[in-house]
Amino acid sequence: MTLRSIAVAPAFTVIELLVVLALLGVLAGGIVQIGRGGGRAVALRTAQATLAGVLAQARSEAAARGTNVGLLVHADAVAPDRRLREWVVAFEDPVHGWQPLTPWLALPAGVALLPSVTPAGDAIEDGANWTGLRSSGLGGTTVMCDGVAALPVVFTARGTVFRGAGDFVLAPVERLPADGAEPWRYLQPDAVRGLSLSVYGLVTFLHERSEM
Repeated sequence: MTLRSIAVAPAFTVIELLVVLALLGVLAGGIVQIGRGGGRAVALRTAQATLAGVLAQARSEAAARGTNVGLLVHADAVAPDRRLREWVVAFEDPVHGWQPLTPWLALPAGVALLPSVTPAGDAIEDGANWTGLRSSGLGGTTVMCDGVAALPVVFTARGTVFRGAGDFVLAPVERLPADGAEPWRYLQPDAVRGLSLSVYGLVTFLHERSEM
């Protein structure tokens, strides 16, 4: 076998590896602090770092596989406890549709993504001002993966975003009664954190409500 016959598979760049390691460090530190009673602020920071890491993973998988790979956010009303809190990384098979690459994973307890429409009514605290706050990256129709309806954020093999560019806003939540139309009541609009994903696949951290 000659050197010319050896196929070199796409891999992480050094920068991507450093970013992932840094995010894992933030995530690990956040989990420890949550266990010690760090509260909602730590849970939000951990969720923000987790989401950034998963988006980076999906983008790298798309480049490595040479096909569309998505971060699919749970949006199935059949399982409201998982809605806008769980996700899976999956690739798009032209015959069989979306196929999972990871298990379904969840944000820290007490945190959920905002929907693509600003929450209102029973989904917010009385008197709270959520004007302008929404996850614009989660718009559009759902796709099916593992029998679950999900909202996809899709990366192409070139690392660009085919669907899902926009903001992803994370907020503290509490569970609403099971017979309600919405699963979560969103709390503390001034405490939100989030990410902005460009069409080029680049992530910007949003630490203040004024940035969203």
